[in-house]
Amino acid sequence: MISGRHEKNANIFAKWKVANEDSVDTYLGEVQYYFEHALRFPEGTKTHLLAFVKWYKPAPSSSIQFKHSFMKPEISNTKLWKTEYFQKDCDSLLAVHKILY
Repeated sequence: MISGRHEKNANIFAKWKVANEDSVDTYLGEVQYYFEHALRFPEGTKTHLLAFVKWYKPAPSSSIQFKHSFMKPEISNTKLWKTEYFQKDCDSLLAVHKILY
């Protein structure tokens, strides 16, 4: 185990490839805890560092989601999120190397 639960969890951004597309989306989440997962193979053990993340839902529309609508989306880096989370599922498990910051 890398670390347990803390009073304050880390907010992160992570990239996800959109299914059946070539684009990549960035999501905001809150790490609940980090852990190691080890797989034992005949060739040796492979260890993965993972995070369990609660993902925030984006604002309901792009006019709300992108705060600076007077700027082109490729220039504006401000994005708004709800305080609600998506349901926990397999996407809640994230390899730590996918965390941007």
